[in-house]
Amino acid sequence: MSDASFNTPLSPWVRVFTGAALIVLIAGPLLLFAPQVIVPHWPWAITPFNARFLGAVYVAEFFCLAILFIHNRWSPGRAALVVAFVFTSVVSIASLLHMTSLAGPRRITLWFILYVGYAALTFGALLLYRRLPAVPPLTISERLGRIMPIAGVLLVLYGAVLFMVPGFAAGFWPWSVDAMHGRIYSAVFLAPGIGLLLLARSAAREECVVGGVFMAGLGLFAILSLILAHLQTGRASFLSLGTWVWLALFAVIGVLGALLIRASWEKS
Repeated sequence: MSDASFNTPLSPWVRVFTGAALIVLIAGPLLLFAPQVIVPHWPWAITPFNARFLGAVYVAEFFCLAILFIHNRWSPGRAALVVAFVFTSVVSIASLLHMTSLAGPRRITLWFILYVGYAALTFGALLLYRRLPAVPPLTISERLGRIMPIAGVLLVLYGAVLFMVPGFAAGFWPWSVDAMHGRIYSAVFLAPGIGLLLLARSAAREECVVGGVFMAGLGLFAILSLILAHLQTGRASFLSLGTWVWLALFAVIGVLGALLIRASWEKS
C-alpha cells in the first residue's frame, strides 16, 4: 500500500456508513443469481434482464466499497467516494424523473432514503476531506496513461447520451431498455468514466485497486448477467450485431479494470 504517512485515516463514521451500504448491496447477488427472491419486493416492475444486470452492477459496487471498508483511508476513499457520489446522485435523479413508475410507499421511501442519503453522505465526506493532500501517485505505464483519459471521456459521453436519450443510446442492447432503466444505467458509465478521469490525473495504488475492481467486476458480472437472463428466458439474440457490440463494450470495461489492478501490483 501507499506510504501511510501521506494516507490520512478517515472518520470511523465513514466506515460505519460504508458498512451499511455493504449490507444493502447484498441485494446484488440475489438479483444476479436468485432474482425470484427479491424482484417481488422491488420498488418497480423489473424484467429478468434488468434484474440480473442491476444485480451485476451491485455486486461490482459491493467489492469496490468493501475495499474502502477494509482500508478506511483517503486513498482509496478519494476515488471510491467520488464514484459512489456520482452513481447514487444519477440514480436518485433518474428515480425522481420516473416517480410514476415506482410503486409502494414504503419501498419508494426506503429507496430514496438509501440513494439520496448516501449521495448526501458521500458529498459531505468529499467536502470534509477535500483539502487532504493526495497520496503519492503510482507510476503507471505510458500506454495505460494514454488509455485512461480517452476511455474516461468515452464512458462519460455515452453515459450522458444514455441519460438524455435513453431509447436511442440503448437501442443496440440485447434487451429492450425503457427510459427509466436507461437513465439509471447511465450511472453505470458516468461513475467509472469520471473515476477514470480522476485517476488519469493522479492515482495512488489503492485507487487503482478500487477502480480496477469495480470495472473488472462490472465487465465480468454484466456479461454473466446476460448469459443467466438468456438461460432463464431464451430471449437474447446472439446473432444480433448489437448484442456483440454490447458484449464487447463490457469486455473492454472489464479489461480496463484488469489493467488497473495489474498496475497496482507493479512497483512505483
